[in-house]
Amino acid sequence: LAASLRALQRNAEHVANRALTIVIADDDDAMRALLAAALRSIAPQAVIHQAADGVAAIDLVERHEPDVLLLDLEMPRLDGIGVCT
Repeated sequence: LAASLRALQRNAEHVANRALTIVIADDDDAMRALLAAALRSIAPQAVIHQAADGVAAIDLVERHEPDVLLLDLEMPRLDGIGVCT
């Protein structure tokens, strides 16, 4: 996560004229909240969407075409690998 956040921070200048769209998919509510807080600390204008499983993540990806997608590997209904596939 730390490396991803640093990469996002380095690339923030390239998207300075628009807000990043981020989808976080994790079945753990606390983990989603923690990730969202961390992302908001480095990209306060980001629009963050959250999903509790892989099926909901795919729906959000299709609707919002995110710049960043953070996936838990083990989720109900569809895991992170399934979302990528």
